Amino acid sequence: MKALIDLDPIVYQYADMKYPDGRHVPAYVTSMYAENKIKQIVSDAGADTWVGYLTFGPDNFRLSIATIKPYKGNRIGKEKPYHYDYLRGYLSDLSNVHMVFGMEADDALSIEQTKAEEGTTIICTLDKDLDMVPGWHYRWSKGLVEEIKPWFQTTVDGLRCFYKQLLTGDSVDNIHGLFGVGPKSAYVSALDEMDNEEAFVNHVRGLYRKWYGNYGDKFMSENGKLLWMKRSAEDDWDQLKYFSEGF
Repeated sequence: MKALIDLDPIVYQYADMKYPDGRHVPAYVTSMYAENKIKQIVSDAGADTWVGYLTFGPDNFRLSIATIKPYKGNRIGKEKPYHYDYLRGYLSDLSNVHMVFGMEADDALSIEQTKAEEGTTIICTLDKDLDMVPGWHYRWSKGLVEEIKPWFQTTVDGLRCFYKQLLTGDSVDNIHGLFGVGPKSAYVSALDEMDNEEAFVNHVRGLYRKWYGNYGDKFMSENGKLLWMKRSAEDDWDQLKYFSEGF
């Protein structure tokens, strides 16, 4: 099995390492820790090979889609970790690491798992956004994030994760869902009682229209495009295709 590793959080995890007295460790130490972490992830995921992905960033297609709130606008002005550029450069020079242009590393992981034969790849990331992608997954521990041993995500359960995100939004990426609706909301848990995408769409669309009136479809469409993990380079989630088919 091949581990598909999201390297963006690994850069943030190790690029700002410091000694107990507050001094930053030498750059080469961060690369040693990052490589050891990658080896550990591969082992814990039950994989025997791996490929990693890094987001280039400035040409992310989501930047031009977001009109409600700037995509990741809450990160503007925040200082990058001390050895950020060094560690990204070091990792990008490894033969099995790819820099992702036009989209995000998350999308690349999703695309690779979608086109691979089932059971031959496993997505390894800290980002819950990728829970929407069918197939094997592994989440390592970091801070308050607990490790989740390898698990298999079905297509329906993956879609349920996506539609829940449409309701709650994603504060990390500055995506606003329905105001006041959090993960424990009854509106969100109601999706657990449904077992097909038609039901998911109708439930979420009805709530968007209730919250935002005539802007409901527009807001839902924009948020869906921002949250959806691509399944191919040309993939573009669009709620309206469901409605045109009678949903």
